[in-house]
Amino acid sequence: MVNTILKEADLFCPNSVRINFTIYHINTNNPEVQRTNSLSLAKKLSDDFTNPIIVKIISRHHKLQTNKDETQIKVSRTFLSELKLLAYLDNAEVVSVIEKAPENLSRVHYGMNNFYNEPPFAERLDEIVSQIKPIPSVIRESFINEILTCYFGNQYGVSDAALPFYKKMIQNLTPKEIDYLLRS
Repeated sequence: MVNTILKEADLFCPNSVRINFTIYHINTNNPEVQRTNSLSLAKKLSDDFTNPIIVKIISRHHKLQTNKDETQIKVSRTFLSELKLLAYLDNAEVVSVIEKAPENLSRVHYGMNNFYNEPPFAERLDEIVSQIKPIPSVIRESFINEILTCYFGNQYGVSDAALPFYKKMIQNLTPKEIDYLLRS
């Protein structure tokens, strides 16, 4: 069934993306399975996104921002993140997306069972920052400090399962980020 939908989606891809975006966002009370299926289909179609399709998705996201409904905006950012479209957001939004990920990682890093709980948060931060280069200067300091703190561990040690994500983020630092790192 999915293959049939994907074959037919070639014919109406812009409308399909619009429909998936609507199902995923507009009614956050939609059943989780419906929202998950919508996102899965959009991910499968994302390799074939043309510039006009990306423009439509980003403009629909910005229309949601005018409603000032924080729940819908958060859901929309998640949708864009999953489709690897965060690079198309403006600086203020990028800062708000990146700001929360290091805070969540820090909370888990110093919390109970951090060795077990930390890897998914590290992976999520890696997914986010891999889409956004360079990291905006206003958030650079907290991002780098958090990565280094987690990389070197806390008084109980290091989360070995999270280390590959920290190494990858450190290796992918831009020259400005490396400059900050060396200065600190």
